[in-house]
Order: sequence, then structure tokens, then C-alpha cells
Amino acid sequence: MSTRATLAKDFWDRPLRDLFQTLEATPSGLTSDEANRRLRLYGPNSFVQESRFAALFSFLRLVANPLIIILLIASSASLALGDRIGGLIIISIVLLSVLLNFFMEFQARHAVEKIQKQVATTAAVIRDGREQVGRDPCQSRPTDRSHHPRCKVRGTQA
Repeated sequence: MSTRATLAKDFWDRPLRDLFQTLEATPSGLTSDEANRRLRLYGPNSFVQESRFAALFSFLRLVANPLIIILLIASSASLALGDRIGGLIIISIVLLSVLLNFFMEFQARHAVEKIQKQVATTAAVIRDGREQVGRDPCQSRPTDRSHHPRCKVRGTQA
């Protein structure tokens, strides 16, 4: 497991001194030069953007459920053996279930997007020993003292 993944996993249980050592930071924050170096090295913190095809992948993930596959095989067998009503009932129930799950997940994803737009995204960081307030936390560096948990560093695994 990488250092970042380990750090994220037991962040709350570690002493502050150990966190500063692991992150190569100090209680007085980072210098502007060090923050810029880390920005170039790790890139900016940003929300993980969903793919344009997230809805399609979500639908396919629901259809790829083993229980759904078994039910579709059972409905195919029913149709092949001449039980059209039984086969069509199974297919309609499976289709209804998948569509309902997809619709609920789509609504939840849309609600999260709306909430993210309403949430204030500012943070206080320490640069060159002085606190700077009002920054977007996703533009702060991964080792800023008040790193915002909703932002993920591109190119790393959390």
C-alpha cells in the first residue's frame, strides 16, 4: 500500500508530529516555493470528474449483476421451452428492477452535484508562516495544514 493510501487510511489515529513528518510539512505551513514545487509535482487538488459515459457504465454495471444474469438466462430457458408468459414476466421484472435502480442512482448523482455547487469551497492555509483565507481547497496543496477531504490529488490513489 502506498504512503498516501496508508496516510489516508489512519489519518485520524496518527499523532500530528507523525503527520507533519510523513507529509514533509511543518506547523508553520509551507513556503510559497515549496507549495509551487508540490503543485508542479502532484498537480492541483480537484474534484474527481465523472466520465461523460458514467450513466452508461452505471447501467451496464447494474445489468452485469450475477443475479440479473441468472434471471435473464432463466427467462431465456423459459422462452426456449415454450413458456412465453413465464419468460416475459421474468424479463419485465428484471427490466423494471434495473431501470428503477438506474433512475434512483441517477437522481442521487444529480443531487450530489447540486449540493457540491451549494457548498462553500474555501479553506485557510499557511504560506510563509502567514495564514491565507478564502482559497478554494481544491487549489490548495496536498500537504496544506487544512487540506480539504473532498478534493483528490490527481495522479495519486487515495
